Amino acid sequence: MNLTGYRRFLRHPGVPRLFSAMLVGRLPAGMLSLAIVLRITDAGGSYRLAGGITAAFTLGIGVTAPVLSRLVDRQGQTVVLLPCAFATLASATVLAVLPADSPPLLLMAAGTLLGGTLPPLSSASRTMWPAVLTDAATLDAAYAADATFQELVFIVGPLLVVVVAAALGTAAAILTAGILGCAGTLVFATSRISRSWRAPVHEGHRNKALRSPGIRVLVVTMFALIGGFAAEEVSLIAVAKQYGGSGASGVLLSVWSLSSLVAGFLYGMRRWPGIPAVRVMALLAVTSLITLALAPQRNLIVVAAILAVSGVGGAPSLSAIYRTAQQVALPGVVTESYAWLGVGTLVGSAAGAAIAGQLITTRGPADGFLFAAAAIALAAIVIGVGRRALAEPAAEPTLRSVVAARG
Repeated sequence: MNLTGYRRFLRHPGVPRLFSAMLVGRLPAGMLSLAIVLRITDAGGSYRLAGGITAAFTLGIGVTAPVLSRLVDRQGQTVVLLPCAFATLASATVLAVLPADSPPLLLMAAGTLLGGTLPPLSSASRTMWPAVLTDAATLDAAYAADATFQELVFIVGPLLVVVVAAALGTAAAILTAGILGCAGTLVFATSRISRSWRAPVHEGHRNKALRSPGIRVLVVTMFALIGGFAAEEVSLIAVAKQYGGSGASGVLLSVWSLSSLVAGFLYGMRRWPGIPAVRVMALLAVTSLITLALAPQRNLIVVAAILAVSGVGGAPSLSAIYRTAQQVALPGVVTESYAWLGVGTLVGSAAGAAIAGQLITTRGPADGFLFAAAAIALAAIVIGVGRRALAEPAAEPTLRSVVAARG
């Protein structure tokens, strides 16, 4: 196995601290939705209320992420990330100490506040790698590692929630997410690289992130792709409950995540020729066909085997998308560009889960899988139609940020 790219990335001065802190700081993304649901339902509240608070939490992220990321591009990372770190801890504390039978509007307001204060850590890190790394092969490995190990956030995060909730209660699980998010962000934002990072000054009119045709294509792609993945997840939970019990859903989801993680790791081990958009289009087309094969299945062992194959399209596709975004984003708004990809992800996830839930309720899990396959296929079509915009470089000759000191 060729691990040269990964070794160069992880051995680069300052990178181990940044990468590990980023993963810890992003754990709330894999913890809070589950923690909120457990907090409300364990106290006798309805799933409708739990879903409303979770939706408010997601809405808070979607509203503030582009704004916070725009501030990062203009003011630097540390001045934005540090206040967000403390605000996240304070907001998590508020939601944790509020009684679960508090007025729904108050609980939803607390959820919105928590989502709105989450630091744009993923956007900040993806923007920083071109400023830290000097060769294209190592940069490719960085984006592959980013996309691959984010799967750990959604594997480790829920496990932490379950363990903490069992030992200390569901309120403690919410508070733990806030503590981890704050701690990871503090370690990241106080590093020399983060403190010295600045976005390039763009002469002339101020470009906005969505003025880049390539970024617009990628936002729509993420909306469709993550919508498909969310629909597949809801359908898997439904089919597992129907044919094997609710406990089987965790196993099936873990199979998909582990498959994606391994595929992303292998993807980052080599330098791939050609345009990344073409690879993404091919990966998603194949993933859509494999997802289609889930629709008629009733045997959960067969479902798990199909998932082990379909997961291969996850992390590699996201890695190529993140790398492409760095290339097509306009100078001075790279962090904000990544934030808009995040917005596409959030909206797509909500829409995909909602549509799949309706289809499953009225027609059954098979239709949920059919919708998931169609959404992933749509993502492949969007990439194919917009591949020319994705092949063009940014308006300026370089996206590399100015870093006063490295290490």
